Amino acid sequence: MKPPVDPEPQIKGDGKQKPIVVISIEDDTGLLCVDVLEFKGHGFGFCEFRRDPEDPHGWRPTGLAHECTLNSRDLALVRARAAIGWLKQG
Repeated sequence: MKPPVDPEPQIKGDGKQKPIVVISIEDDTGLLCVDVLEFKGHGFGFCEFRRDPEDPHGWRPTGLAHECTLNSRDLALVRARAAIGWLKQG
């Protein structure tokens, strides 16, 4: 019998460890999301995502991201609020 396959391996194809989502915040429409990420041993960052109702593939990055340089998840959230218009209002 084959062992079960992990649907989300912790190591990406490029050999880097996947970040861990420590906070995820959606806007009121459910079409935008910001994830605060922990990069083990490298710090915290954030990434904004969008989803289109007609697209069955789910969340897609918008390109607005800040990775691996912040010392805490709280600081990453502060930076995300400063950078992302709709999150400032939340």
